Amino acid sequence: VAGIQLRQSSGINAEYGGPKSKLQNRLMFHLSHKFNDEKKLMGFHKNLQDIVEDQLSLASIHYLRSHYQEAIDIYKRVLLENSSNGGSKKDFLALNVYVA
Repeated sequence: VAGIQLRQSSGINAEYGGPKSKLQNRLMFHLSHKFNDEKKLMGFHKNLQDIVEDQLSLASIHYLRSHYQEAIDIYKRVLLENSSNGGSKKDFLALNVYVA
C-alpha cells in the first residue's frame, strides 16, 4: 500500500491518495493495535461493518489481546452465517482451529 506512511514516534498517519476504503480501515485498525494507539484503535473499530472481512479482523485483534472468548464467538458466528448462506465450511476451514 504505497500511500500509507507509518511514524511510530508520532503515532499513525494515513496519507492515502484515494477515497477511504474498508481495507484501509482494517489495515489502520491493526496498525493502531501494533503501535498501542488505543484512541485510534477505537476510532477504526467504530468504522468496522458487519461484513466477513471486518469481523475476522476484529476477531484477530481480540485474539491478539488475549480476549479469546470474544474471538471464538466471532469465529463461530462467521462459520454459522457462512454455512446458513449456502457457503461451504471449506471456505473457512482454518477458523475451526480457533473454535476447537
